[in-house]
Amino acid sequence: MLKDLRAKHRDEYRSRRCQVPGKRKGTLIMCPECNRCRECPFPEYRDKHKARVMSRDEMVESGYEGEADTRMIEQLDAKLQYEEIREMLNKENPLITQVFEMKERDGLSNEEIAAELGITKRQTYYLYSKALAIGKKYNRS
Repeated sequence: MLKDLRAKHRDEYRSRRCQVPGKRKGTLIMCPECNRCRECPFPEYRDKHKARVMSRDEMVESGYEGEADTRMIEQLDAKLQYEEIREMLNKENPLITQVFEMKERDGLSNEEIAAELGITKRQTYYLYSKALAIGKKYNRS
């Protein structure tokens, strides 16, 4: 479940990046320098890339009300599923939720989490593995 959510987020993020030459000859990679095309160090590739840019003001002025597209629906579903999983994590132990969110959302290491919560590093590993097990259990149901 969480792996799928991360993949969707990563794919959407990558779709906004230009393709630039990689280390191997003839291969293209996502632009590692910057995700702002105006500041792109590879102007010849930047000009080929058509960034998806929309102005909300222009859309509202033209009368667009904002239909629910599939991506929006998928994002809403993902948020609702995460809320259900978060509820399950809290029922088991609120520390599980804290450890999981600090690791996934905030990108903290186990040492940093342990220091912040006042628990041992071993406990952070255990609580994180419990969170993953609950997520897998949710996916099966």
